[in-house]
Amino acid sequence: MEDRRRFIRLQAWLTASYQVVGEHKPLEAITRNTGAGGIGFFTKSRLTPGAILDVTLVFPDQRRTIRFTGEVRWSGPLLLEGQPPNPPRAFETGIRFLRISPEDQAFLMNYAPERPADGPSAAPHAAA
Repeated sequence: MEDRRRFIRLQAWLTASYQVVGEHKPLEAITRNTGAGGIGFFTKSRLTPGAILDVTLVFPDQRRTIRFTGEVRWSGPLLLEGQPPNPPRAFETGIRFLRISPEDQAFLMNYAPERPADGPSAAPHAAA
């Protein structure tokens, strides 16, 4: 499968808070990777491609918060061991930046988490 990304992606396991524009319920996700053009994260439900999200990322080791608006480019089930017939427990979603400050975008590209690149010690999950 051809990778159509225009930007390099860096693995980063962060807690994200997001809200679909026009809805009032904030939700939680865990990021998978970040790049100059967007982020990938895990959610508990499939998001509709084209949906606009307001997203907040917290960088606890840097004492920094980034907020941006993005568009859902794709969302699909995270393939986990034992499927099918078990339903997906998480979905992987790609978000393209629509509005992000140049400073925040540069920070994302230079962010080097203190944790190992292969992810958190616990299995990724998304909280609702």
